Amino acid sequence: MSQTLAISMMAVALVVLSVVMLVSLALAFLASVLVRESRKLDGVLEFAKRVASLDATVDAIRKSLSATDELVMTKLNRIATTDKRSRKKQAEEVELADESLPAGLWFPDLPKDRVS
Repeated sequence: MSQTLAISMMAVALVVLSVVMLVSLALAFLASVLVRESRKLDGVLEFAKRVASLDATVDAIRKSLSATDELVMTKLNRIATTDKRSRKKQAEEVELADESLPAGLWFPDLPKDRVS
């Protein structure tokens, strides 16, 4: 009987040892999977940081472009106003030059359409 008891205790110990080994192998496998997934998440976090940085850069460039557009529009409006004023001033000078000429006189350096 003691021999059968010893054999059965050895069998139980063998079963327990094999279960412990299987559990430790499964834990090692799960730990390696956890490490791999953790690295993937770290990569995703780095990518998210880069995307956020690029988004901030795009926003800054967009604001700069908007400010540049406003400056260009202001300059174009000033140029248009200046051109309009200079054309108006030239038209007034032509009218004054036409009014100052006596009627019926012809000057060779003036075009014929300006002589009244």
